Amino acid sequence: GFGLWLSLLLKSSFALIGFGAYLSILIDLGSSEIKLLAILFLLLITLLNIFGIKKVAKVQIAIVTCSLIGLIGLLFFALPNIENDLLTPFFTHGNVGFISTIAFVYISYAGVTKIAAIAGEIKNPSKNLPLGMLLSLLMVTSIYVLITLALVGNIPIENLKDDISPIHSIALLIGGTYFGYIAAFLGVITLISMANSGVLASSRFPFAMGRDGILP
Repeated sequence: GFGLWLSLLLKSSFALIGFGAYLSILIDLGSSEIKLLAILFLLLITLLNIFGIKKVAKVQIAIVTCSLIGLIGLLFFALPNIENDLLTPFFTHGNVGFISTIAFVYISYAGVTKIAAIAGEIKNPSKNLPLGMLLSLLMVTSIYVLITLALVGNIPIENLKDDISPIHSIALLIGGTYFGYIAAFLGVITLISMANSGVLASSRFPFAMGRDGILP
């Protein structure tokens, strides 16, 4: 219980610091200002969660819909422009590099744990929980693979290696300045949404442990 609780809290922290990479594109900010904004957004997220899960659900649905539309739009323009030369070699560091990369991708699939954590808030959980897990895994995996393919097929690996806002970079390349700004804005709200869902799910673990008599 503590392990899952901490993993979701750390993932939310990661998202709240990570959104600064995209926010800095829209507004000129220093690292200390980004940290202050991260704390401010955490307070707002906590307040939203206090008002109840229905309020959180409405915000999450709106943000995720915008993110999906933005990413699908990006794929529509980026995939036809893939340069095959940039995809060779396909595994830059062989099988060892490929396996090592899985550790970095793995954190993104903690969303399945979040779905299970809020089972008590879901109508007809025996049907809707597995359906939600399977659909989200299918959707997220498809988008991750296609976006990664679009990134490495349009931008040289040397440029991507130190890029902390790759979605903005490819949007800038494909659609110009304004498209880049839209992508940066979507990056900001998506990472805030990620933190929001993490706070929602993580709160359920101490609650469940308390109900089972493990905690007060």
